[in-house]
Amino acid sequence: MGERTATPSSPRPGSATGAGSTPPVGWRWTTRGSRRSPPTWPASPPLYLPAGQYDTLRAGTEALARAAVDAGVAVTAESWPGMVHGWQGLVSAGVPEAVAAFARARAYLDDLGV
Repeated sequence: MGERTATPSSPRPGSATGAGSTPPVGWRWTTRGSRRSPPTWPASPPLYLPAGQYDTLRAGTEALARAAVDAGVAVTAESWPGMVHGWQGLVSAGVPEAVAAFARARAYLDDLGV
């Protein structure tokens, strides 16, 4: 069904940084749902996967992103420098990074027309 395309502002995890290596801080990459193998997931909407640099679930987020891409799901994954797991929850306290994360998620949904 065509080539997988990634439009990174920095390298896709495990690609230009070297197979299996940790992506640089602040990475972001996007695919647009092309397939390189038959999907193994049921139909899935596009995924937006933000992860903090020091997030305890960062490795899982990266693994989910790779598996989704391999299954033909459109994925946008981002790493937020200096952030820990759940930093977005500090939006009500006015933490600038949390406010920015919520704005980014809202912009992603707006781009999808949601």
